[in-house]
Amino acid sequence: MKEFPILGPASLLASKAALAARGQGKYMELHNALMAHRGQLDEAVIMRLAKSVGLDTDRLKKDMESPDVLKVIAANQALAEKLNIRGTPAFVFGDELVPGAIKLDDMKRLTDAVRAKG
Repeated sequence: MKEFPILGPASLLASKAALAARGQGKYMELHNALMAHRGQLDEAVIMRLAKSVGLDTDRLKKDMESPDVLKVIAANQALAEKLNIRGTPAFVFGDELVPGAIKLDDMKRLTDAVRAKG
């Protein structure tokens, strides 16, 4: 998975928070909480969700502005531009780009095809 904030300032905040959560070993927990949230995201909501999954929010806020987090986001944006990815979700199976959501059976078929190629 790559954090790819394309939905404005709230999306960027959420991506930075998810990446910063790695430092506390809680990336998936926060990612899942963010994805499950219904409604607008802002810093207060993101911090409430972060706290609910056991993150130290003071540390998280500091880590969100770290050069490492900002470098990952910039690299992900550059990769998306190189691959001509304009939205999420998008999947890459071997050398095939699949934009948009796909069914699990299709995902399994594409994964199996890539694995069969070795």
